[in-house]
Amino acid sequence: MGSGETAPSLVGVHRQLLSCVAPPRCAWLDTPYGFQENADILSAKTAEFFQQSFGQKLQLATYRHSGQPEVELQLCYRTLRNSNYLFTGPGSPSYAQLHWSRSEVPLIFLEKLRQDGNVVVFASAAACAVGALCLPVYEIYKVGNEPHWLPGLEILPALGYPAVVLPHFNNTVGGNHDTRFCYLGERRLRLLETQLEPHLWIWGVDEHTAVILDLTADRFEVHGKGGFTLRRDAQVSFFESGYQGCLQELRQPVAGQKVAEAPVEVTAITTQGLVTELVKPLVGRFEMALQAGDGLGAAQALLEFEQVLVDWSGDSDVHHWGIARAQFRNLLAQIGEGAQRGLQDPRKPIEPFVEVLLKLRTEARAERQFQRADQIRQILLAAGVEVQDTPDGARWNLRPEAYAL
Repeated sequence: MGSGETAPSLVGVHRQLLSCVAPPRCAWLDTPYGFQENADILSAKTAEFFQQSFGQKLQLATYRHSGQPEVELQLCYRTLRNSNYLFTGPGSPSYAQLHWSRSEVPLIFLEKLRQDGNVVVFASAAACAVGALCLPVYEIYKVGNEPHWLPGLEILPALGYPAVVLPHFNNTVGGNHDTRFCYLGERRLRLLETQLEPHLWIWGVDEHTAVILDLTADRFEVHGKGGFTLRRDAQVSFFESGYQGCLQELRQPVAGQKVAEAPVEVTAITTQGLVTELVKPLVGRFEMALQAGDGLGAAQALLEFEQVLVDWSGDSDVHHWGIARAQFRNLLAQIGEGAQRGLQDPRKPIEPFVEVLLKLRTEARAERQFQRADQIRQILLAAGVEVQDTPDGARWNLRPEAYAL
């Protein structure tokens, strides 16, 4: 999975995979994010996702680092071996690779994959570590190290697939700079390609996308919002969502279309299926309702917006979720501002009373009772209503300070 492993976009994929094991015995391995201060929270959210989405208990296999007590490691191994649905995901690829390589975890992965009746799900950072090489994403993108590879866990090569895996392949979080290809961009990806052995291929898995390898049936399928890319020496073959093919296409890939040297306009690329895309129509509905003075309509759009945030709160793509949450808070402030000054045209509630007074003023002027007419005008002015006499009759508007009342 390229990302979205605990987001609504891939619930259907999990459900399909869970139907392959009976009864499901699900285990979640927490190593990739074991260094994070919120590791316990992430584990709890993942367990909650499985319980709410599938009614399945997710057993936690805790292996935060290779220095933890041996008894804890053995309990982790036992949980993994007793499972038939083994799931691991977001965090740091290099951290996962470092600590898994010092343990029995890679052997357990292979045991499961070579036995019928098991499902192993590698998502995000975990997917990055299981190939022939591992990409140290954070060290390159955040720390500034030169593009380089680390040794991988060799899971895919052991099964006959000469590959390295790059999740988040169509990432656009950079906005005004190229963060495709797992935050690398085209320039750095080309540098990394020159460091690959000639037989190795890059497997690029888009965000909110899953590539299912059915080793028993000898086929693979692409599911989700994006696609799956094979790339070597800047030559690519792309498989869109819904594609089904033979695993031989992955064991012995064929060179595809050459990628142009010219830079691409990355700002025109949109990542499908992210929470920010889902809330766009709700933002539009909210703004239209607010302009029309429809407070209930605006509130309904906000309630639906909030539900989307709840549904996607388990997604590991915290950047886009944070953007959506910031939008929600902005809209909430707008509706508060609207409530302060009133959503509807402030003229409407007082219009019948103003029209009655203007009629009395017109009658007074017709009867040449100008003092009385001026008194009515002053009463209206004190209430914030400004009267203008025109050849077509009196017209009125609210003075600006009246809008703030």
